[in-house]
Amino acid sequence: LYFVLIGSIGLWMTRGAKTAENYFVAGRSIPMWAVAFTIMATIISTGTFVGHPGTAYQKGLILLVPHLLVPFVLLVVARVVVPFYRRVVRMSAYEYIGQRFGLGGRFYTSFGFLADRIFDLGVTLVTTALAINVLTGWELKLVILGVGIFTIFYTMMGGMAAVVWTDVVQGVILMAGGLFILGRLMFAPEAGAPFAVVGETWGAGKLTLGSWDLSPGTFTDSQLTTTWLFCLAYAVQWTRRYATDQHIVQRYLVAESDDAASRAAFWSAMLCVPVFVVFMFAGACLHGFFALAHVPAPPLPDSAMPWFLAHYMPVGLLGLVV
Repeated sequence: LYFVLIGSIGLWMTRGAKTAENYFVAGRSIPMWAVAFTIMATIISTGTFVGHPGTAYQKGLILLVPHLLVPFVLLVVARVVVPFYRRVVRMSAYEYIGQRFGLGGRFYTSFGFLADRIFDLGVTLVTTALAINVLTGWELKLVILGVGIFTIFYTMMGGMAAVVWTDVVQGVILMAGGLFILGRLMFAPEAGAPFAVVGETWGAGKLTLGSWDLSPGTFTDSQLTTTWLFCLAYAVQWTRRYATDQHIVQRYLVAESDDAASRAAFWSAMLCVPVFVVFMFAGACLHGFFALAHVPAPPLPDSAMPWFLAHYMPVGLLGLVV
């Protein structure tokens, strides 16, 4: 049913005038709230659903503080970067690079973006396949191929409008799924009293935010998970992604006005933060759940959340979330 819904949205968006502007920037007609959802759903992916809980399950909340930097970056982006792009760019951030630095600069940044997207999509498809493999036993390569072909199909058919409105559906499902997972963990009868998993997780030291040590070795010791280094890396990452990446910049351009685009950029960060918190906290609490329920932990940390979903989520809702 979910695949039919997403595919139908892609087909529905093929109606109307066939112009490059409609295809690539949806005619600049998308309302603010939908733009906020599509930016949020672009930042939040299977990595958030599988990878972040896996990291929290293994090492605690070491990635939480760096992810909370998103609103601060977006304040600057919403005030400065978004209005600028809306004035000078028609469809691509690399148009402006070409104007400023010539064709060589445009090719260089375009191919750099494509290389980054290939890597990022690789991570997304692998974590998707891992989750489905845990649930069904289907081979990873077949899942990656099937999901990839289906996504390419509805994206090519419907263009940017299809991407935006399917992102809205996916964003709502992801947020609702995260809240259900967290509730299921907090009140798990297999683990004893309500919220018992939190106490067990705290006692195991899985709710720590990493090391706040600041010394000459802070930024060079490969064994030290210092929060300062993560904050520095993610500040650069969020700035690069929200200010230069075409798949984000293109979403600023689809909004119906400059003000709507700026507000959408900021509110997307406000939507991302609780999602990050929910999934990382839930991932850490999986440690307490496995300990109290006397369940053997999965061999791979990234399999922890899919394993929990496979065994403790209701049929139907499980399929929808996956």
